Amino acid sequence: MKTGIKIGMAALMLISVGALAAGGRSGNSPGQGGSGNGSGGGSGMGGGNSNPGTVKGDTFGDLYMIVRDPNGVPLHFTWDWTDADNPAPEPKSAQAGFVQPIALTPEQWEEEEITGDWDLPDSCEWPTDSNIWLVPMNEEGEVAENFEAYTQEVELGRLNLARAPVTVLDAAYQEALNAINSATEIDSDVTDRLVLKIDDAYKTIDSPRENLALYKKLMGAGYLTDLSDAAKSRLPGHLTFLATDNFEGKRLKKPALDQAGAFLSAAGDKGTEVTIDEIVYLNTTLGLNGTSYESYIDYMGYHYNRNGFDEATAQLLAGPVVEEGVAWYYVEDEVDISLKVFGNATRIEGNGIGAFSARVSDALRVLTYVHDRGIPEVADATVPVP
Repeated sequence: MKTGIKIGMAALMLISVGALAAGGRSGNSPGQGGSGNGSGGGSGMGGGNSNPGTVKGDTFGDLYMIVRDPNGVPLHFTWDWTDADNPAPEPKSAQAGFVQPIALTPEQWEEEEITGDWDLPDSCEWPTDSNIWLVPMNEEGEVAENFEAYTQEVELGRLNLARAPVTVLDAAYQEALNAINSATEIDSDVTDRLVLKIDDAYKTIDSPRENLALYKKLMGAGYLTDLSDAAKSRLPGHLTFLATDNFEGKRLKKPALDQAGAFLSAAGDKGTEVTIDEIVYLNTTLGLNGTSYESYIDYMGYHYNRNGFDEATAQLLAGPVVEEGVAWYYVEDEVDISLKVFGNATRIEGNGIGAFSARVSDALRVLTYVHDRGIPEVADATVPVP
């Protein structure tokens, strides 16, 4: 029997669940160049937020993993330095305070092999259901002196393509659209990437650039615009939503968000996971988030529990079987994807942007597994072992 964990809303309200859904830290070790506009504490913070609801300190959030609510909106803090040896964090409303970086835990500090002792004040451990530590900030909203090494930088990898001129993704969308409109068959693979039959040959849309463009279009417009009538008629039942508006008020319906997650996973770096902070920064860079917290993409109706992969199978390479110094690989017709990728791992179940982050990361894990074991069109049946 499968078991599950339900992510409590109290915990979600106080922490950036990217650390939970993605299984840890995103980014380079402190001191290395990340995907933000620089490094060091407090870039772009400025003063307090005098305009309620207006995005304040987002540049800071671009650089570091920060505390967010279940929809990805930054939560604000100030710090009481009355006791300089043990400063205390004070959560604030959006009208005051500053976005709050999440610190490395003692375990992460050791894993990263950072020089020096881990020595955050006890007050930095935030009393939630999870092991969350906060980086002390000064009264200007900057990372306090000598605490920069505790911050966690956000690494975008391939998703940095979002920073390219808008014409780059516009062209990529047109390329994907041309392929879809010219296909005589349209379907999806075990990772929900689009698979097309063109000129009697099957082609998967696997370009990270095209998948990022498809993600942007689906998240922004609610459907894939400019599909031909022929393409619309060829969409199988589970993909017909791609041709219709999927917005219910501000929210995208679940099938559209699931598919957007598949597009995003195909745009990311194989072997990695996608955190909440990466998703929010990406959405802001792509122009999908508005200029106020209220205009952020609404994920609050989204639910994920990994069941969608339970029936997924694929024909993949298996092995090697070593005989007399030779490694033999063979084709396994129906590989149980869920068992091979997730095994008996405890399930994560939740709502909001944390659930969407988990969905994208799970799809990326499946994609990495399938990619690494794909059957080449031409392959030698044996590979000598050195």
